Amino acid sequence: MLAQLELDRFEDLKKTVSFPPQDYLSGKCKVFSSKVRVRTK
Repeated sequence: MLAQLELDRFEDLKKTVSFPPQDYLSGKCKVFSSKVRVRTK
């Protein structure tokens, strides 16, 4: 019961914080990896 309450609170927190969407995160990773690749050349 307590776990469910925590889960609901976490979901509300996710809504208020609005985590960046997955494609935004993967886009950032791609940019970062391309920068690293350029630096190592």
